[in-house]
Amino acid sequence: MSDGAPPVVFALGRTDPLRGEGVKLRPFTDLVALGAAVDEARPAAVVLEHDPDGPDGLAALGALGERHPAVPTLLWTETPDGTVAAAATRRGVTEYASAAADSLPDRVRAVATDTQLGGGAAVVAGDDRNDAPDGADIATDGADAVSPGAPTSVGDPPHLLERIDDGFVAIDEEWRFTHVDERAETMLGEAADGLVGRDAREFLPEHLHEPFARAMRTGEAVTLEGWFDSLDARLLVSISPDGDGLHVYARDTSEERRYRRALSTLLERTSDLMVAETETEVARTTVDAAAEIIGFELNGVRRYDPTTGALELLCATEEARSHIAPPESVATGEGLQGKAFATGETIVVDDPGGDAEGRYDGVRAAATVPLGEYGTLTVGSRDVGGVDGVDRDLLELLGLSAEAALLRAEREASLREYRAVHETVDQMVYTLDETGHISLLTAPMAERFGYRREELVGEHIREILPPGDVDRGRELIAELLSEPPGDSRTYETRVYPNEGDPFPVEVDITLFRRDGEFRGSVGVVRDVSELHRARAELADERDRFAYLFEQLPDAVVEAELVDGEPVVSAVNEAFERVFGFEAETVVGELLNEFVVPSSEAGNAERIDERSRRGEVVREEVRRQTATGTREFLCTGVPFDTEGERTRGFAIYTDITEQRDRERRLQVLYRVLRHNLRNDMNVISGNAADLHEALADSQPRLAALADTIYERATQVADISHKAGDIQRAMDTDSVPYGVELDRVVRQAVDRVGRHHPSADVRVDVPAIPVESTGGLVRAVENLVENGVVHAGDTDPTVRVTVDTDAPEGFVDLRVADDGPGIPAREKAVLVDDDDITQLRHSRGLGLWTVRWVVEASGGELWFDERETGAMVVIRLRRAGVSADEE
Repeated sequence: MSDGAPPVVFALGRTDPLRGEGVKLRPFTDLVALGAAVDEARPAAVVLEHDPDGPDGLAALGALGERHPAVPTLLWTETPDGTVAAAATRRGVTEYASAAADSLPDRVRAVATDTQLGGGAAVVAGDDRNDAPDGADIATDGADAVSPGAPTSVGDPPHLLERIDDGFVAIDEEWRFTHVDERAETMLGEAADGLVGRDAREFLPEHLHEPFARAMRTGEAVTLEGWFDSLDARLLVSISPDGDGLHVYARDTSEERRYRRALSTLLERTSDLMVAETETEVARTTVDAAAEIIGFELNGVRRYDPTTGALELLCATEEARSHIAPPESVATGEGLQGKAFATGETIVVDDPGGDAEGRYDGVRAAATVPLGEYGTLTVGSRDVGGVDGVDRDLLELLGLSAEAALLRAEREASLREYRAVHETVDQMVYTLDETGHISLLTAPMAERFGYRREELVGEHIREILPPGDVDRGRELIAELLSEPPGDSRTYETRVYPNEGDPFPVEVDITLFRRDGEFRGSVGVVRDVSELHRARAELADERDRFAYLFEQLPDAVVEAELVDGEPVVSAVNEAFERVFGFEAETVVGELLNEFVVPSSEAGNAERIDERSRRGEVVREEVRRQTATGTREFLCTGVPFDTEGERTRGFAIYTDITEQRDRERRLQVLYRVLRHNLRNDMNVISGNAADLHEALADSQPRLAALADTIYERATQVADISHKAGDIQRAMDTDSVPYGVELDRVVRQAVDRVGRHHPSADVRVDVPAIPVESTGGLVRAVENLVENGVVHAGDTDPTVRVTVDTDAPEGFVDLRVADDGPGIPAREKAVLVDDDDITQLRHSRGLGLWTVRWVVEASGGELWFDERETGAMVVIRLRRAGVSADEE
C-alpha cells in the first residue's frame, strides 16, 4: 500500500460490527464476487462472517484457502462457538473471533496489519514509520510490533541468549552472504557453502529490499514479522547493522503463536470447567474445549465404573457419535482408552485405521489422556494428520483441569445429598433409596418413632408407616418424577410408633436426583399433634392469628368448602390489593367466581377436591387480578376436615415473572434452536449441491438457489418472531392508554406494505384501551397470519370490535377466510400444552400476541368457525388516552 493509506480488507457478511479506525472495508454479499475480487487484487486480509441465518463463512473459508492460501483470514460468529472455531482451524483460518467476546474492529485491524511477507510485511523501523516502502505495511498491532530502540549490538550477551534458537546470516555492504549458520541453512533450504558470496537479494521479495537498505544506510535496527510463502512459516526477523554490513536473525514463531492462542483458550475453558455443576456439564465442556483448542472433532469423555470395571461413555461430540459410533462401554486395559486408563499415560496413535467393525476407518489421528482415577479423554480427527508435541501438552493440561473439575462435581453432588439432611438435622428427616429402603435417618425421628437409628437404617419404609401411606408416598413420587426438579409434595397421616400412642404427622417429600436421574427421596416429618390441638383452641387464639393474617405479604384467603366449592370467610389486605376486591365484596361469596379465569375452572375444581380430602396443596395456578391474569404458587392448607365440613387457607405467592422467564427460555432456546437446526440442515445439504452445480454450470442451479432462499427466509422469520417475543416480555408493567383505531390502522398499514394485494377490512371505532407496549405488533401478527395462511391468492381479513363485551372491556376480533389455526397451536397457547409442539413462525407470532395482551391486562382466545380462523383479544378500556409507542 502507499504511505498513509489504510490496508484494504474484503468482508463477506455484515460490516457494521467490524468498522473501526485503521482499515478500509470493502463489503461483499456472495462468495463468487468475493473470489473474483481476490483474484484481481489481493487484499490485506479477508474477514468472513459465519451465521446459520446468513453467510456460510466456513464454506467461503474453504474455497478461499484452495485458491489463495496466503491471504490472511479472520472468521467471526455472533457468539463463541467451539465447533465452528474447530472447523475454521482445520480449514487454515488465521484468526477466529466472536462479536460477544472480542473487539472485532481490533481483531480486523490486527489481521490486516499482520499481512504476509510475500505481499507486504509488517515492519517496525527504528526511525520513521512513514518511510516504509510501497508494498510494506507499518505494524500498528502491539502484539506483533517490536519497539525500536538503539542499534542492536551483536556482542551483547543478553541478545545472544535470546537468539540461541534463531537462524543467523551476515551480509556485507555489497549484499553478499558472508556467514550462514545451520539454522539459517535449514530455513533457506541450501548449504552454507552454496550461499556464502551470493547476493542476498535473490532470497528477498523485491519490496523488502528497502528495509534492508535503510538499515545499512541509517545504521538503525529494523524488526519485521509475518508469513513467508517461500518458507511456509511465520518468521520474526531482526536486522542489525554492524558497520560492515548487516547481521540478520530469523526465528520461526508459527508454533509459538499457535501455542499462545491455544493456551489462552485453554485458560478460558478451565474457568468454565470450574463452575460446571455436574459431571455431565464438565464432560461436555471438556469435549468442546478439545475441539476448540486443537481442532479435533471426534472427542469423548469416559467415566470409570468400579462396579463393572469398565469405562462408560459419558459424553461425545456429535461428529464422534455419527462417524465412529463409540461403544457405550470399554473394558480397562483394552483399546486406546482402556490402555491409557490402566497405565495412567497419554497414548497417541497416528492413522489408527479401522477396528474389527470398521469403526475407525478414515480416522487419521487419535490420542487418549487419562483423567486420574476418574476416566479418560479421547480425541480424534479425520482431517488433522497427527498429534504433535504442542497438541499433547495442551491435551494433558486440559485433562488435568477436567479431572479436577470432575472430582469437584462429584464432591458437590455428595455434599448436596448430605446437606439435604444435615441442614435440618434437628428435625425428623429420612432419605430413601430408589427401592424405598431407608438410607439415612435422623436421631429425633428414630427416637420419636420408638426405635434406635441403627434398627431402621436399611429397612423398608413400610416398617414404620402403614401400607396405605406407603402407597400414597409412591403416588406422590410418581407425580414428582414428571415435574421440574425442586418441587415437593406434602400429605398428612397418623403414625403408630413402636411405643406410645399414635400421633398425626405432616410429611414433605422431595426427590433426590443426580445427573437428572432419580436416586431416591428425602422426607421431612413434622409432628402436628400440637397443630391439631391448636385447631381446637382456634377461637381463643383468633386475635393473635388475625394480626399475623393481615401482616403476611402474600395474598391469603380463608374459605370453607360448601357443596365442594370454596366460600370466602376472610381475606387479608394483600388479597384486596392484589386481586382488587374489598373484603366485604367477596366474603360469603364463591371464591372461584372472582379470581379463577374460565380456562382454569377445571384445575380449580381439582384443587378443591384435594383440599376436601385433607391434602396440603402446593400448585402453580393462573388467577385474575386487579392488573390482569397472573400466575401464583397456590398453597392450600386445610385445617378443619372433620365430618362434612372442610375449612382452610389459600396463600397466593406471585410467580408471574419467574414463569415468564421460564417460558422465554423454553420458547427462545428450545423451540427456536430446534427449528434453526432442522432448517439449516436442509440449507447445508442444498448448499453442497449448489457448490457442485456452480462447478459444473448445471441448469439445476436456479432451483437449488430458490430452495436455499426459501429456507433461509423461513429461519430469518422465526428469528424475527423470537425478537418480537423478547420485546413483548420486556414491556413496561404499568399500562397506559392508546386509541384502538390508531393501533389497528398502524398494524394494517404495516401488513399492507408487505402484502399489497391483501384485502383487509377494518371497522374499529376510536376506543381508548390499556396497553403496556407492543399492541401494534400484536395486532399486526394477527392480521399477517390471516393474510399469509388464508390459502387464497386474494385473502380477506376482517378486523372488528364486539360491542357486547363485558363492562370495562373491548373485544377486538380478527377473522380470515383461510383453513384456520391448527389445534396443536391453540393448545399450546390456551391450554398450556407442551411448548415443544410449536413448530413454525406463526406459533411464535401468536405467542407474541398472547404475552402483549396479558401484559396489558387482557385475554386471548379462539372462536370456532366453519371456515377460517377468528382470534379474539379482550382489552381493558382506558380512562386516559396516549399515543402508542
